[in-house]
Amino acid sequence: MNHIRFGLFTTFLLVVTLSYSQGKLVRQKINSSISMLIASDFFPMETEKQQAKYLSDRTPLAMYSTPDAAVDLGINVNSSAWEETDMSIIHQFYKANLLQLFDEVRWIQDTVIQVKGRTFARFELEGTILDENASFKGQNSITKYLFVQYTLFDNKILLFHFNSPIGRKDYWKESVLIMMDSISIR
Repeated sequence: MNHIRFGLFTTFLLVVTLSYSQGKLVRQKINSSISMLIASDFFPMETEKQQAKYLSDRTPLAMYSTPDAAVDLGINVNSSAWEETDMSIIHQFYKANLLQLFDEVRWIQDTVIQVKGRTFARFELEGTILDENASFKGQNSITKYLFVQYTLFDNKILLFHFNSPIGRKDYWKESVLIMMDSISIR
């Protein structure tokens, strides 16, 4: 009996893994100044879905999602009075903003880096939102894997963000790093 359950469970995991195949990465032109590699099975998210999923008064430059809408990649732009020399302050400012989104944060990366000659504040993290009404810790909590980068361009902050359920972190971790390191801004 247990070997039948194990066989069914193994088959289920195989089907789920194959159905979420990220495929190859292809260069996408976001606008006339920005391009980056994006997983070929990502598709542009419809405006209505963007508005339902992400509350914001600003329309993103681009939003992509997997066919099941569980994994997203977005590119946003915000006005800024920051200057390039302010990157360490920008880094701390956006780190504080990310900390406000979650009850618990486990940092994987929290740094200022150079990508193709451009300075980015980079954050990779696991963030958990706890259900304060749950009887047991962790019950009904939600944990997400996020990879977020900020940079300055043309007196604006560009935000590149990727998020997925924590259960898909290991699957996407390598690809999202390649996507974020492929960002080209002219």
